[in-house]
Amino acid sequence: MLIPGQAGLHGMFRFLPNRRGPLALFVLLVAAGTVVVSVLTAGFVYWTVGPESYTWKHHLLIAAAIPSVVAPLVIFPLVSLASRLHATSERLRAFAFTDQLTGLPNVYALHGHLERETKAGKDFALHYVDIDKLKEVNNTLGHDAGDHFIQSTAKRLEEIAGESCYLARMGGDEFAVVQMNVSSADEAQIFARQLARDLSGSIGIRDTTVTISVHIGIAMWPKSAVTARELLKAAHLAMHRACEADVQSQLFDDDLRYRAEHNRRLEQRLALAVRNRDFTLAFQPIYDSRVPGRIASVEALLRWEDADSSPVSPGEFIPIAERTGQILELGEWALHEACRQARRWPNQISLAVNISAVQFLKSDIPKLVRSALKETGLPADRLTLEITESVLIGDVSVIGPQLDKLHALGVKLALDDFGSGYCGINYIRQFNVDKVKIDKTLIDEALKGPRAFNILSGVCRIAHDCGLVIVAEGLDSIEKLKMVNDLGVDEVQGYLLSRPVSASEITTLSQAILPRLWPSGAPRDAISDAPWFSLAASGRR
Repeated sequence: MLIPGQAGLHGMFRFLPNRRGPLALFVLLVAAGTVVVSVLTAGFVYWTVGPESYTWKHHLLIAAAIPSVVAPLVIFPLVSLASRLHATSERLRAFAFTDQLTGLPNVYALHGHLERETKAGKDFALHYVDIDKLKEVNNTLGHDAGDHFIQSTAKRLEEIAGESCYLARMGGDEFAVVQMNVSSADEAQIFARQLARDLSGSIGIRDTTVTISVHIGIAMWPKSAVTARELLKAAHLAMHRACEADVQSQLFDDDLRYRAEHNRRLEQRLALAVRNRDFTLAFQPIYDSRVPGRIASVEALLRWEDADSSPVSPGEFIPIAERTGQILELGEWALHEACRQARRWPNQISLAVNISAVQFLKSDIPKLVRSALKETGLPADRLTLEITESVLIGDVSVIGPQLDKLHALGVKLALDDFGSGYCGINYIRQFNVDKVKIDKTLIDEALKGPRAFNILSGVCRIAHDCGLVIVAEGLDSIEKLKMVNDLGVDEVQGYLLSRPVSASEITTLSQAILPRLWPSGAPRDAISDAPWFSLAASGRR
């Protein structure tokens, strides 16, 4: 309280002579016990919050200033109260900076540790460790088993890293290891490879053996970053690169630094593009292999041309949109626009729209679909939502009811990239889907040897036995088309047949060109000989 010509306490007592009810007074940087004595005499409660050394210093100052006759009546209760407050504060601090599942320091504790170490002037390496299979364990064995999986992994990590390293759990299946006194990047990489080797392998959970793999991102201090926060981002980016390349470890280098800067600029441009609606839709036909030339469905594909008129690959901007949450606005617009365009096509052509896992987690998809159908007038049975395993790998109790609501609307569901993951067969048993889209990778491999072909054949047989429609996607050669045709797939899609085209061209392809080029009723084995393949792939884009 600053009053010209008067001390703070005197001024306060002068202006509050008739105070009523409790008042709180905060005394900052107490320099003399007499100040506190005045406060106590005035009827206020004295309470210090801060480091323990300051607390006891204040109490000693009070003891020196209070007459010895009344000191025990004042000091002892204060000391007892301060002790209890300090103990409570320490417990709260431990709770706030400790991961409750593993007992390791948490991400907040790691931030503080990195801040201290970066100021200490010593070189060290930060290893960002990703342990896979947690989602699958949660999904198949339950969350209790998932907790046990994380606890067991944390113990193994502590044993392998040793006492010289600082460990923290970042959340989920991610950990951080700070390796001190590292002389070179080679030394850090050797440590990371050893860490990954020792952590990888089989682990027993509830009489079930789970095989895990590890990906580690490495960032060096001070070479990789100039702040602790940037160092953590660098290690995290390197970990994601290791996952993409499917390697055990990845050192943050100039290439990753360039990619990080590129993604940062792309993220800024994407935010502007979302505001300006600088996006369009392209549509790729999906043909009925049983009725040659007939377009059974059309997949809507999101396209973005940047301000300089150069197209940006969906594989580049979609992950950024998902990470930033912009996919919610983009996805809603794409669904409404695609339904609006499909309403103009012949009634026999259905529409396929991709739905992101982020949309399932952060928005009400059934409500969004209901709104799009009502607004555009598209019949529900003409809409198919394509979802990937990343959607189904989430919480079954959350995903299952949403899929049931979509089915109740009359919408069909397709499992995209089928065969690219490890649990596809389990998903078609567990969830009520109508279609499976065989992943291009599985089709490509099937041409290289009998083993891969037998796997593809088995997948198609199982899908058909389950009553599902099979779509072969990514077809770019006559050989692949003949192969999937022999396996009895129901629908085919790929650049061999047609590249993505505009909405108006879909009507042209369906009503004029294809019936003439591919006569209705042609036998199945005549598909690969039809002349419309080269025409559709070249002249109508």
